[in-house]
Amino acid sequence: MACTLEKVLGNARTLLERLKEHNTAAEGLIEQSGALGRRVQDMKEVGNALPDKHLEAVLGDLNQVALCLPHQVFLIFLFSVPRLNISASEV
Repeated sequence: MACTLEKVLGNARTLLERLKEHNTAAEGLIEQSGALGRRVQDMKEVGNALPDKHLEAVLGDLNQVALCLPHQVFLIFLFSVPRLNISASEV
């Protein structure tokens, strides 16, 4: 099996495209999660906090997001949302 420079460059291009796609998807998920967090916060501020069963659904959604994102990207997202009050020692 010969490993040529063209094969290596072709594989690198393919990987780069996949990384770009995953990055775009991750950014979209982060935006959606941020919007959901803001919505929950807004509801709490006006006194319409979500019942526990809905909060569990939101946490379930965040868990699904965590499975889709690379670990580092998800941690960056968690630490960027001050409302979650998560410190590095809890992760």
